[in-house]
Amino acid sequence: MKKIELTPEWILDKLTVTHYADGTGKVLITTDTDSDSCWIELALDSLGVKYETCTLCYDPDHSKRFFESQWEFKIEDIKADCPILYNRWKMTDDINAFHIWQTQQALDSIKTK
Repeated sequence: MKKIELTPEWILDKLTVTHYADGTGKVLITTDTDSDSCWIELALDSLGVKYETCTLCYDPDHSKRFFESQWEFKIEDIKADCPILYNRWKMTDDINAFHIWQTQQALDSIKTK
């Protein structure tokens, strides 16, 4: 019998719909299926990541079955166990942090004039 081994890193990369590093050291991931949601929580729990989760959208109409969940956690929490995702998300976070800084500088220059 063949075995398939799934890592938490693979789950977080492949079973999520979006990844968004917000520029403050956090990442938000979303999925739009209930079954993927269970896998994502299993991955985060097995990594020992502290996260906040919420359901963004849910349609109780069983014919539509629309479901979207989101998790938010610190990028640093996956550094040791998910090096590929960590590097990708950290780079995106650094870019977004720079954009936030630029925007704040522009706003500050407008306020002082």
